[in-house]
Amino acid sequence: MISTGYTISGEEMVKFKNFRRSPIYGIYLKSIASSPTFRAIMKEHIENIDIKPDIHKMKEEQRLPEGVSEELLNKMFVVSFSRMTIPLIADALILKELEQLKMDEITQDIKQEVDISYLLGMADEELYKEAEKLVEKNKLKEDDLAYKGLVQYYKRIGKITDSSQSLPVPQIVPTETIKPKIATKAKTKFDLDSSNIEL
Repeated sequence: MISTGYTISGEEMVKFKNFRRSPIYGIYLKSIASSPTFRAIMKEHIENIDIKPDIHKMKEEQRLPEGVSEELLNKMFVVSFSRMTIPLIADALILKELEQLKMDEITQDIKQEVDISYLLGMADEELYKEAEKLVEKNKLKEDDLAYKGLVQYYKRIGKITDSSQSLPVPQIVPTETIKPKIATKAKTKFDLDSSNIEL
């Protein structure tokens, strides 16, 4: 249970707001949304919501136009409400953790979970696109976390096979080819041009 007397300190609130602006928070929300436990709770409490009787009553009271579809409006409400619950649950979990730990420890734990997800090749696709750009610029080494995660992502989507894991960086993503310089012969005063020949 969350203590009803617990309050977040000003310093923790600043750190929490900064955390919510970071990319890690977005990944954290996605991990909650894809959790089987969260989906089970959603099915039990959110998907069974039925506000059609309320919509019908509002139409009778002329607070809503007569042509409004009760079924459609109910579906829109359920979808909107389900999206709203994700950050609410995420923040409630952080609040629970804050009762026992500091904000720094919580965000560090979440970052470690995100890193593990990335290393397994199961993180957000955008992160791997960023890693691909770094590989193309030869800015990643084989022991970098970004490189290792990209290899696992490639395996997961079938871009490379298990036997290709030891491939060097240039073979995973093609690098720029250097065009050879072609030597040109300098023109001398003795060179003949067909336009200078008179018949």
